[in-house]
Amino acid sequence: RFSAFTSVATGGFSTRNASVAAFDSVAVEIVMMTFMTLSGISFSLYFLAFRRRFELIRRAGHLPCVENPEEYAEVLGGFLKEVGHV
Repeated sequence: RFSAFTSVATGGFSTRNASVAAFDSVAVEIVMMTFMTLSGISFSLYFLAFRRRFELIRRAGHLPCVENPEEYAEVLGGFLKEVGHV
């Protein structure tokens, strides 16, 4: 038995005390890493990827809302208008 929510990055629980290590399987670990990575990505990025629309925010690295707040606000405002939230 294996709990699917163990792989969710928001914190799941395994059915075994040793968690994933109890399975002693590279295949299980790869599946877990894949789903942990996918669940750790913002769902808005999935939405934009399916629509094939990305915006480059210049002079910003990992925290565009801190490093370039004006351009981030402009991009976010455009996105919210496009999806009908504003």
